[in-house]
Amino acid sequence: MRSLAQLGLRTGMFLAARAELPLWDEAWEPLWEAAAETGLPIGFHLGGGLRTVTFSGPKAADPGNMGVRVACSTLQMDEPLAAVIFSGALERHPGLRIVLAETGIGWLPYMLERMDDTYQRFVDAAEYWRAHGGLRLTMPPSEYWKRQVWATFQLDLVGLRLVDTLGAGRVMWASDYPHADSTWPDSQRAIEENFRGVAEATRRRILCDNARELYRL
Repeated sequence: MRSLAQLGLRTGMFLAARAELPLWDEAWEPLWEAAAETGLPIGFHLGGGLRTVTFSGPKAADPGNMGVRVACSTLQMDEPLAAVIFSGALERHPGLRIVLAETGIGWLPYMLERMDDTYQRFVDAAEYWRAHGGLRLTMPPSEYWKRQVWATFQLDLVGLRLVDTLGAGRVMWASDYPHADSTWPDSQRAIEENFRGVAEATRRRILCDNARELYRL
């Protein structure tokens, strides 16, 4: 992270789902510390977090395999997101900023609800946590989301209709050019279809202003 900052880059990509050491482990603390110190967002990108997918060999092109690989890829960030929150990384480092890159957003309202429910169960079991080192959070997970986490998407009709739950300031559109998953060369049409009915101020924030502010462009 410090090297990226010295190079003048605005972010770094981290294949969070591929990490063999769980992100809730204290061994990751130097990374969180450096990211907070430099102010560079860490992009948690997809890759490696699919348990039943074959990436090579004679069955790699099987429709079942490819269907799982493409359709389920955006859901790889559930564990990394929960890990950086429940481990207390975002609590310890208010300047640490995480971007869930290319993950879509429609699944996130449920995930935030689920994490908040989990947190409340932990709070209700105060005696247990006192005997196990204490909770590392001072507020519900959704509050850390509102303060320190963003997510990007290409096509997500459901997510855009739940954007009030996520907060318009937490969401960014991306074309993913030039990958096969990109909306290119039909990005303008994709935007018009996805953002139909979305207020102009919200639309501009998601399409432009959030990224400009976050990456200091």
